[in-house]
Amino acid sequence: MKKPNLKSITYSWAFFFLLYLLPSCNQPKEFPITITGQAEINETIVRLTDLNSKIVYDSTTVKNNQFTLHTNKINTGFYYIDFKNSAPIDSLTSEWKQMPLPGQTFAKG
Repeated sequence: MKKPNLKSITYSWAFFFLLYLLPSCNQPKEFPITITGQAEINETIVRLTDLNSKIVYDSTTVKNNQFTLHTNKINTGFYYIDFKNSAPIDSLTSEWKQMPLPGQTFAKG
């Protein structure tokens, strides 16, 4: 039986999503926003930033495959939602799966 050739990436990785906020006409110039999501990447840092990634409006860690970002003052415009993790991942499968670090095991459930 031939074993699959798996190559792990051992450096930090990140996903970026571009978000455009467009309030309705009666919204004030600055307005609050809450973003919730699900991702099977526990312990990954999620941030809402400006396009240059210089201003971080909120950040959190994915727990139980869920995250929530909230900010009270944000303007109409383009923003990034980025996911960063330093755990190795299996880069050759169609699904991104977090792999254990050396000496680390994951509970099966």
